[in-house]
Amino acid sequence: MKFITTDKPFSVFSLEADRDYILARLINFSGMGFAPRAGYFGQQAIEKYLKALMVSQDKHYLKEHDLTVLAKYCSKYDSKFKHHDFLKRIKIFDDFREVGRYGGESSYDPQSKKEMNFTTAGAYVWMGQNIKILDELVSYIRTKLNFDEIGFSDSLTEISKDSRRDFLANEWKLPIKLKDILTTDNSFFN
Repeated sequence: MKFITTDKPFSVFSLEADRDYILARLINFSGMGFAPRAGYFGQQAIEKYLKALMVSQDKHYLKEHDLTVLAKYCSKYDSKFKHHDFLKRIKIFDDFREVGRYGGESSYDPQSKKEMNFTTAGAYVWMGQNIKILDELVSYIRTKLNFDEIGFSDSLTEISKDSRRDFLANEWKLPIKLKDILTTDNSFFN
């Protein structure tokens, strides 16, 4: 395992993760044609939240993209991260790591099917329940991050309050409210 040491606060990762999470939720509402990107941004968000947790605890993070590897490492902070059910939920998003980015040219596509004369690849299906699973995972991992300790704004909390004090909320330009993207059908940030 390769570790990267940093003296930066965990918010370097958590802010990027918040952006990816909000994009995953927005794309989820955009329709099935865009669904693999929701999975990809969901994978990116979870990866960055797990790395934020590592930085918050140990001032280093794993140079790794596999969510199950990252979660198992984070089990030293919370044993739930190594439980079968948690890893099973994480794995859903790990499967989008490449197929959500490269489609049929993915080098990792667990859903590809090889037939006699052709291969179906890059057609990973985004299920309706995936956004709820993402919401649950994000909510749980984020409870391990202490924003007050580093004096940094908790963007998702500020957005859920409809606050404009946070950088992400203040810079939002689309006609749909950022709070609506975060809280619609989301029992964790409502």
